[in-house]
Amino acid sequence: MFAKELREIEEELTVPYPERTQLIKEIAGDLHASFERLRQQGMSHEAARVEALRLFRFSSTEQLAIEVVHANFLQRIWLKLPNSWRYLLEIGGCMFPLVAVMFIIQTKVSMFNLILEGGVEGMLAIMVIGLFMLGRELIRVIRLLLLKQHSRKNLNFDTNSVLLGVAALVIFSGGLSLLGLYNTLLAVELKNDYSLLVIGARESMVPLVFGTMMSSLVLFAHYGLKMMLHRWGAIGERV
Repeated sequence: MFAKELREIEEELTVPYPERTQLIKEIAGDLHASFERLRQQGMSHEAARVEALRLFRFSSTEQLAIEVVHANFLQRIWLKLPNSWRYLLEIGGCMFPLVAVMFIIQTKVSMFNLILEGGVEGMLAIMVIGLFMLGRELIRVIRLLLLKQHSRKNLNFDTNSVLLGVAALVIFSGGLSLLGLYNTLLAVELKNDYSLLVIGARESMVPLVFGTMMSSLVLFAHYGLKMMLHRWGAIGERV
């Protein structure tokens, strides 16, 4: 009876999930109780419905009061920051995985050797693309799980772009591996040394393995977050 109106109320509120789901359930129960009470007082079906909805239309002041009550500590701090600071912090969150990996490469000889085996230019390209996509998912995790900024815009998951980016990364990585294998076969033919085949094949597989691992992390972060929000009732059938 009130499904459409309840969806509108849910979209207007910025109370975080899962609290918003519980709040909508309470409003739905109160709406139906008010409707039944008004019907018992002699109102017609349509008049009782309109009056019940009028009682539960929140003013901007009431909506703000509800949001403040349900805001957590991190949300209160975040909302007090200027927009420019929020933008810089989000950019920093996106770049954090790249900075962290660069630091690990400088301190871990094995990681540096792996990049050399796979080809510096290609491996760095895979790393930058993969970490950028992972950084975007990290921003989404911080925004939706920690800060609980559950606006309609933030809850609009563009899964197709993530899948397209992951597919492009895997294809690019596979292309680098095939190119490395081609160069290996060419070296074997020129030098007539089949021992190069094993070494070259191993090195050629590095870009594909690394790109696939990066893609898996991106998909895990994206779909893990969607499953969590679905469990909270934040995105429902949109998953």
